[in-house]
Amino acid sequence: MILFSFLDNSRLSLEPSVSHITTTEVLRRDLQTVNEELAELKKKWKEEKKQLVNENAVLQDTANRLNAQVKEEARRLAETERKGERKRLTVENVSFVLVYLIKVSEIA
Repeated sequence: MILFSFLDNSRLSLEPSVSHITTTEVLRRDLQTVNEELAELKKKWKEEKKQLVNENAVLQDTANRLNAQVKEEARRLAETERKGERKRLTVENVSFVLVYLIKVSEIA
């Protein structure tokens, strides 16, 4: 009888308990939920990255255009001064420089 009792107890300890199965199922569901949330975050991150890359391209293009305009204005000013003419700073020249500085500060 003692041997039989021992075998019954050892067999029972090898079988998973109901609480263990429930815990495993809960953990599987939790892991699945976390994986789904992670996939959603990854999708949102890719969308945001794409948007930022596009915005960066637009800003870079604008900065390049503004730099070209400033260089052209500086070239014209230097050419005018070489000819012996003193070019006056007009309101238009000053406003152009101010707009350029504002846009450059926004990009940075």
